[in-house]
Parts: sequence; C-alpha cells; structure tokens
Amino acid sequence: MQNTSVIKLSQNPAGSLAHVQHKLIAILISLFFLAVSGFSRALAGEPVVWNISSRAELLKGEARGVSVTDSGILTLAPSLSQLFNTDQAYVWSAAMDAGGNVYLGTGHDGKIFRVGPDGREVCFIRRLSWM
Repeated sequence: MQNTSVIKLSQNPAGSLAHVQHKLIAILISLFFLAVSGFSRALAGEPVVWNISSRAELLKGEARGVSVTDSGILTLAPSLSQLFNTDQAYVWSAAMDAGGNVYLGTGHDGKIFRVGPDGREVCFIRRLSWM
C-alpha cells in the first residue's frame, strides 16, 4: 500500500517536486519584477519648482545651458565651441576683415592673432614695442 501511495503522490502534478520548483520560480520572478517596478518608481521624479525672489538667489545656483542677464532674466544660452586657445588672460578686442579673418587683440603679452574662416589661427604679431 505504501508503494501505491508513493506512486500516486509522484503522479499527482500538484504535489510533485518539479511543480513546487516551478511555483517557487514563478513567485521569485514575480517578486523580482515587483521590486524592479517599485525601484524605478522611486527613481522617477516629479517636477521641482523653486520660487526665487532676487537676482542674488538666482546666482547662487549653477547655470547650465542658460544665460542670466544683468536684470535677472533667464534665457537659453548660445552653444559655444572653442576654436583655439590663445593662452592669454584676456582678449581685449576683435575685428573682422572682408576676407572673413578675425583679428584678436590680447592683453599682457600684446599678441594679435588672426583666425581664418577655416578656424585655423596664426599669431599675427607677437609683441608690439612702443617707442
């Protein structure tokens, strides 16, 4: 009789070891997806709104991709790309000729750079000597 009950138990799909393993795997997969969906909701944010009442408060923040005017108005900043580095502290003046060359007058070392329409730069004058 005992052999018969063991055979009946193993033939019963609800009580088999494989069935229990499938149920356990299904429960674990369900828990995993439940945890992942809850985690992604935790990472999702809602819009944050700040009320700023002065220009000084606005300037405490970090401006990325925007410009702040002297009156405190926020606008989108133009995209900038560096053509070359003058290695000078300041560029005091800029002028363009008819050929599209830009001349940059720099401070301290007195260098004048010519930047062609193709973006290549040439140190036009190294130092001005005043007499």
